[in-house]
Amino acid sequence: SALVAWCLSKKIAVVAWGPLASGRGRLAEDQVLWTTANMHQVSVPRMALRWNLERGVCVVPRSANPEHVRDCLEAAAGPKLPKADVELLTRSRPEGRRRFPDVIGVWPASANVVCRLLGWWLHVLFSVLFRVCSVDVVALAKRRAIKREATYAAFVKER
Repeated sequence: SALVAWCLSKKIAVVAWGPLASGRGRLAEDQVLWTTANMHQVSVPRMALRWNLERGVCVVPRSANPEHVRDCLEAAAGPKLPKADVELLTRSRPEGRRRFPDVIGVWPASANVVCRLLGWWLHVLFSVLFRVCSVDVVALAKRRAIKREATYAAFVKER
């Protein structure tokens, strides 16, 4: 949530690719999300999508099931959640459970073998960094932004 808040404060769009994590079962195990969904009489996936939309995150859910697609569209058009519910869901999220960028998906199937292998090796590298080494993405992003802002300020000052 710190990374999302920081990005939104800098007017950087945050996109949740596949926010339902291809396993709707994991969402149903989340007690706070499940209770909030039941209280509003909606499905757990719809509540998860609505929560992301309410906090300013663009969601790109994927599904081949027409019923799930309909549920996702209804979440986008659905009524706004009370601010207290959005804050409760935000506070209940475990810290540090971020998925790393999908670098394999960057390379089209028509790309040559070298490019696809490079994508696979980058995927392995990111897996190690984010899961084993516990890389602090928020701190890295903040340091890069501060450095860029200082460079820009120096450039503007020279002019």
